[in-house]
Amino acid sequence: MALAGNTPCCPKPRGGVHRLLLVAAHDVASVDSDPADGSFSLLRLKAGASPVGFFPCEDGAWLEETATVHDGVVSVRHTLEVAFDAGPGSQAVLDSLARIAPRGVVALVQNPEGGTLLVGYSHKFANARPLKASRWERTGGSKPTDKPLCKITLVSDDTLASRPYTGPLPD
Repeated sequence: MALAGNTPCCPKPRGGVHRLLLVAAHDVASVDSDPADGSFSLLRLKAGASPVGFFPCEDGAWLEETATVHDGVVSVRHTLEVAFDAGPGSQAVLDSLARIAPRGVVALVQNPEGGTLLVGYSHKFANARPLKASRWERTGGSKPTDKPLCKITLVSDDTLASRPYTGPLPD
């Protein structure tokens, strides 16, 4: 028997990271935004720039934004952790990340339903507070059945949460 007016408090989960595009912060030419809701609508790259794109392992990526308040000032820490297959092709991804991540990246983080967030770019700081590599590793596992993985953790601090990105994904 169903209860009238009962709404499930925990709908089916829709989290996770389906796809990532990382762009060197210094390669961002401009970003358009929608003044009505603050979402970003178009990311333009400088001539010759291209994103590093990849699909993380299943359940192998997460984005966390933690806001703290100290003496009335809000600070938001963005942490993006990504694990991907360390098989063929992973060295090219690692080499690309090693070139751009220490200086800072802007990330387009797409969830499984197609929604996208622009992380490492904000209305207040533009690309001056990008995500920066805080750690990366390659693991082989401890058992013969373990899958070799590459992991990278990117972090930035800002005063705002990430905003939705509604425009086309750059090539």
